[in-house]
Amino acid sequence: MALQLSKHFCEQWERYFNGKAPTPGQVIRIIGQSIWLQKCCLLYDVDGTQHKQLATYWHPDRKLVIKVDWLENKVVTVITPKTRRRKMNFNKGRG
Repeated sequence: MALQLSKHFCEQWERYFNGKAPTPGQVIRIIGQSIWLQKCCLLYDVDGTQHKQLATYWHPDRKLVIKVDWLENKVVTVITPKTRRRKMNFNKGRG
């Protein structure tokens, strides 16, 4: 199955990089240049509840983290320094 880009990933990319989301091939190249931080796998609680751990890749030059669900062949999200600032600003208004 070919790699898919989630709607969330595309929206986040367009928001943070002010441009069209990359193609799946371009994302594969970015991942190939990135540092692998965490593998994708299923984890289980003692009661058998299943949790999915997403693969995580860090590209320090591009200042981004990409999370991939390799079990579904889907790029889930992109995280940048702007993500943190946006979340911090959001939480300030929740006081």
